[in-house]
Amino acid sequence: MHVRTLLTTANDCPNKWDCPSVHELDIDPGGRYLISKQTSLAEREAFTHLLASGEVVGWVPEGLLDESNSLLDRTRGVAGEALLSGRRYVITTAVTDVSILALFGDLVGRGEQIGRTSAQELAVI
Repeated sequence: MHVRTLLTTANDCPNKWDCPSVHELDIDPGGRYLISKQTSLAEREAFTHLLASGEVVGWVPEGLLDESNSLLDRTRGVAGEALLSGRRYVITTAVTDVSILALFGDLVGRGEQIGRTSAQELAVI
């Protein structure tokens, strides 16, 4: 199994192993994997009504994803005092398969999470 990085913020991060990024796996051509920052409890509460079972909300910095990217559609327009400007909130399916988590082990930093979505939703523009 091979992980290919499609988009990363590593050049803008002080620690290149602690940066939101988009990846694909050679064994999962229909999926994309997004490493996002974990949200605070207050931020998560703003999106609870949108989350299905097994989904997580995270955030990526402004500019990582094009503003027209469909992955941003579900969280667009959600407002709340806890939501911070400069963050783009995204909902993905939590990755729990230990073999896949192991592949991304060196890429997921403290305070980050990995989620999966379809390749169509996370088209790299």
